[in-house]
Amino acid sequence: GCSGHLVNHGVNGFACHEHDLDAFFDSTLCLVLDDVRRKSMSQEGRPFSLQFEKRSVCKKMLENYSTVTDECYF
Repeated sequence: GCSGHLVNHGVNGFACHEHDLDAFFDSTLCLVLDDVRRKSMSQEGRPFSLQFEKRSVCKKMLENYSTVTDECYF
């Protein structure tokens, strides 16, 4: 869930479902093995992320960290 709103799946990164280790592995392997795709996603990522206002992105990150912290300490 963390920063999923910053990913356009397959274009500037991969969005994997929580706890889906196979998806994380496959996505990472794809980027390690496919230099062209990795460079393309890198080039797409920066302009996409610049459309978000920094304050709202930081607020969302803090909310996500708070949720994770609450889950860990119950």
